[in-house]
Amino acid sequence: MPPAHPLYQTVAGLLASQEGDKEFSAVGVRYDVNANIAVKVDYTHYKSTILDGSDADLVAAGVVFIY
Repeated sequence: MPPAHPLYQTVAGLLASQEGDKEFSAVGVRYDVNANIAVKVDYTHYKSTILDGSDADLVAAGVVFIY
């Protein structure tokens, strides 16, 4: 028995259209410069079959200071 809300079928249809395979791959490196400083770099690749051209790459870098 479907819910009685009038927008239920519309929302359910929109959500069903977003189903697909998603794949993430990630790798990260951390280098301790000394006892108080570390440098980090991460790379993430996202692949999706939901929409063509929606694949993405992300590179993040950071420096961590400890006082």
